[in-house]
Amino acid sequence: MKTNSVSRRDQEKALRSEFVLDAAETVFVARGFAGAGVEEIAARGEVSLATLYKTFPSKEALFAEVVGRRMMAFVETAREATSQGSGLERLEALVQAAFRYFEKHDGAFRLYLSATGGFPWEFRANLREGSVERYRDFLGDLEKLVRAAAPDCGRKEARGVALALTGALNAMLGDWVGESHRRPASVVSKDAWLVLRRLVEVR
Repeated sequence: MKTNSVSRRDQEKALRSEFVLDAAETVFVARGFAGAGVEEIAARGEVSLATLYKTFPSKEALFAEVVGRRMMAFVETAREATSQGSGLERLEALVQAAFRYFEKHDGAFRLYLSATGGFPWEFRANLREGSVERYRDFLGDLEKLVRAAAPDCGRKEARGVALALTGALNAMLGDWVGESHRRPASVVSKDAWLVLRRLVEVR
């Protein structure tokens, strides 16, 4: 009985934490990091300020958790999308998955860009535990996909291509997310793949 009770409490705590993180993401997306107030986040998350600060000791820690959570979710989505097919097919599936994911979570992409480009390294190093490691694993997976798509590509070159693909894809996603009349993900991902494919094939 005690074990079930503890388990139930843990589940409720986890659900409450996710609810607060959803609320925080909404506020950060709407107001940016500087404009977001912890009071508004607490109110939206239906918790007291004291409870919020017990879990997240600062606004920076809360923002890092929001960004890290979304980053990890994207990496998992990308891994699922690239589980089958040839190297090129899986790379194309990754591009499609990225546009689909950020069509649904475009605000999260803006947060990710601000966290990785607009904050000092000390902040970026404190992203959700394991998220940076997961991202590095993802880059390793991408490197393997490049080698599968281009068998004559050495490890060092494949790593460079993987990094180039990631950078170019981020730039394309950022440009697309910022469009005033955004094209559907299914359309723009095809155009993006035509360009990104050349990074693999023309070396």
